[in-house]
Amino acid sequence: MKENRPNARRIQVAVLTISDRSSKGEREDLSGKVIEEIVRSNGWEVAYYGVVPDDKDTIRTELIKMEAQLKVDLVLTTGGTGLAPRDFTPEATLEVIDREVPGLAEAMRMESLKKTPHAMLSRAVCGARGKTLIVNLPGSPRAVRECLEVIAPAIPHAQELMQGGVSDCATEREAGSLQRRKGQVLVYTGNGKGKTTAALGLALRALGHGRRVFMLQFKKSDPGSGEIQAIQKYLQDFIVVQSGRNIMSPDGVLLDDQQSVVLEGFTKGKEALYSGEYDLVIFDEINIVMHRGQLSIQEVIDMLANRPEQVDVVLTGRNAPAEIIDAADLVSEVQEVKHYFRAGVKAMAGLEF
Repeated sequence: MKENRPNARRIQVAVLTISDRSSKGEREDLSGKVIEEIVRSNGWEVAYYGVVPDDKDTIRTELIKMEAQLKVDLVLTTGGTGLAPRDFTPEATLEVIDREVPGLAEAMRMESLKKTPHAMLSRAVCGARGKTLIVNLPGSPRAVRECLEVIAPAIPHAQELMQGGVSDCATEREAGSLQRRKGQVLVYTGNGKGKTTAALGLALRALGHGRRVFMLQFKKSDPGSGEIQAIQKYLQDFIVVQSGRNIMSPDGVLLDDQQSVVLEGFTKGKEALYSGEYDLVIFDEINIVMHRGQLSIQEVIDMLANRPEQVDVVLTGRNAPAEIIDAADLVSEVQEVKHYFRAGVKAMAGLEF
């Protein structure tokens, strides 16, 4: 989980893929892309990305450059940590670091051993060169994700120690921030305007803390809406998927889609929620499809109960079922007091869409 301190400098990260085939353009560097994704999801910054062959001298030169010239905080290498004849990453790393940090490598091996006994063959090294932390990650995208996610919570504190900001154990508040907090379920319901708007505002706040956001919109299919255009233009860590029609009755009520469309959209939302790639997942207008019997209330409750525990979930739409309200941690009801629709004013760009 990310550690977000209000005035903290973003951790600068160099990503180095070590692969003969990738350096020749014979294989796509999928592992490097996974590293970049996780780096950004933690609110850190990719300051450098490179691909080099499995050559010890080349690797050594690159690692020295990243500390001495680029002065990055963290170097994440991928590849070359096994027993193949040209796996030289650990040897090159040992030649350049001042001190080993064995706990990081041990934690990665322990996590990988839950998946495969082959993890005990890893020779990954982690250590410090000056104020730069160097971490050897495995070569496969899946193993990269497993290993980097298990050590990521410790990286900010390691960097703080290396920069000289903290000389003893973390304070109680800092220790708490290193833990994965329990995600919350928020429901925005009621017959007033502003439920989706509230969810978008929460998403903006989450993005400001370096969190990744996914939104599934039921009953909406307008790529020209203001929020979709803004997200695509400015917010790379905010993914939106629209599912269904964008058709309203004269009184502003969204009309029904076919149930197959609803279920297809719900499946996409669940996949995003369970993927572990997002910190906040929004199901926009889901209350409506449950209220109208197009989606099982129990299926939604089961989804919430089985989700990754650190993920926050927002459910919007009028007529939230009582069971959903009971399962939520926060429920806000938006009530209409006055609306220009009643005076015959039609939906306006920038206000309704």
